[in-house]
Amino acid sequence: MSTKDEELISNVGSEEKYAHKPNFSGVWQHVRSDNLDAFLKATGVNWFMRKVAVRSDPIYTIFHEDEVIRIIFSNGGTSRETVFVIDEEYDEMDWNDRPMRVKVYWDEDSLVELHEPTEWGNGTALRVTKFLRGFDLLIFVLELGDVTCRRYFRKQLATNRLPSLNE
Repeated sequence: MSTKDEELISNVGSEEKYAHKPNFSGVWQHVRSDNLDAFLKATGVNWFMRKVAVRSDPIYTIFHEDEVIRIIFSNGGTSRETVFVIDEEYDEMDWNDRPMRVKVYWDEDSLVELHEPTEWGNGTALRVTKFLRGFDLLIFVLELGDVTCRRYFRKQLATNRLPSLNE
């Protein structure tokens, strides 16, 4: 490869790098989960919290611009926000408030999150794969050992535009 070719490749902006990837932006309403209770049990969530989670219908509001994704999870009176850059590791707390290191990357048209405990013996490693079916169905596949859960979210029609990441 010539020096000129290498220079052109290295100067590709993130907007071009991610132009062919799906954009997850939108407001996503939970419509169904398969095997959620078993998955949460495998992660160590107590019986009461599992029953609450199984009966809930959370909303994910996602702002996706190039390699930056901001997710606001809301469920009744609680909400949680995460902002990350694809292909960079970040730290967050899991469902049981245990510290985790998360790596997010593209695998074809799926966004993959690898969650690893940062303290030995405190938490469980898991994989979350997110992908679109059509333009209005977002699917999460959560995997922990041999336990798999699928969660389905329907895109809500926008009545107002979503704010950008900077608003």
